[in-house]
Amino acid sequence: MVLAPTMKTLFTLCVMTLFGALHLHAQVPNGSFENWTGYHIDNWPSTNALIIFGNPQTLYKSSDAHSGSFACEVNTLKIKAKPNGFFVPDYSGSLFVGNQTQTQSVPGFPFSEKPTQFRFWYKTNGRNNDSANVLVALTKYNTSTNLRDTLAYAYTYLLDSVGIYTEKIMNLNIYDSTRTPDTAVIFISAATIYATKEGSRLLIDDLSFAGGTLGLKSIEDASTLNLFPNPSAKGIISLQLKNGKEIECVRVLNIQGMEIKRLNHPKSDFIDLQLPTGIFLLEVTAQESIILKRLIVQ
Repeated sequence: MVLAPTMKTLFTLCVMTLFGALHLHAQVPNGSFENWTGYHIDNWPSTNALIIFGNPQTLYKSSDAHSGSFACEVNTLKIKAKPNGFFVPDYSGSLFVGNQTQTQSVPGFPFSEKPTQFRFWYKTNGRNNDSANVLVALTKYNTSTNLRDTLAYAYTYLLDSVGIYTEKIMNLNIYDSTRTPDTAVIFISAATIYATKEGSRLLIDDLSFAGGTLGLKSIEDASTLNLFPNPSAKGIISLQLKNGKEIECVRVLNIQGMEIKRLNHPKSDFIDLQLPTGIFLLEVTAQESIILKRLIVQ
């Protein structure tokens, strides 16, 4: 005998159908470029560091975002003064995930998944036949050679000017599937190293890995999360987990599955999401689990 599904079951099925891919994405540190300290992007060293040598600012916090409040705007400008010991193209605007000191660049961040894709949203306005470019590599330190082995790699040119946000999906070339990487490297530039003029511009937002072994986080019962009031006025809510876990991230998605807001490590149980009237999905990440809950804003 087949039982008719309850409203709760139907809603769960709809959520899994519409948003089932959400838990397949791994977060890139500050991959939505929401967090800046002055003109520096948190977790992303860039050619803005060359300002101290008298060079122009090449990257900006842009409110023209695909989701959330900000995107990263990258401009190709002439680099007039270069630090000793570093290769910098004559015309550049670039960034990489990692750390930068005055004497050393440390690209990459700790990463131990095996994705098959890298994704991002972008607009680009190429000039002088230049093209923006994105490089991604997954590496592992080899204790025998004291070198880094590249386990997976992808590189793309963004050749044509694009005036509306467009998703780019890069399929990773897997060189070694038997080992697990320990580091992910991402490099982004508004033009190639061969650029000879200023003018190229790139807007980039919402970077993520997908596929492969991503998706190891389990989806917990929504009852483990207290959400009130619901319905809410203007998105002012309180979130509390019954299992005692710490909330690491809160993502707000519209009914199309697009992220419109993200809060990392919220410091208070009460949150003002400042949302318009409508129905939204909250994706709450806590340690190795994800809780999905519908939010109605009146």
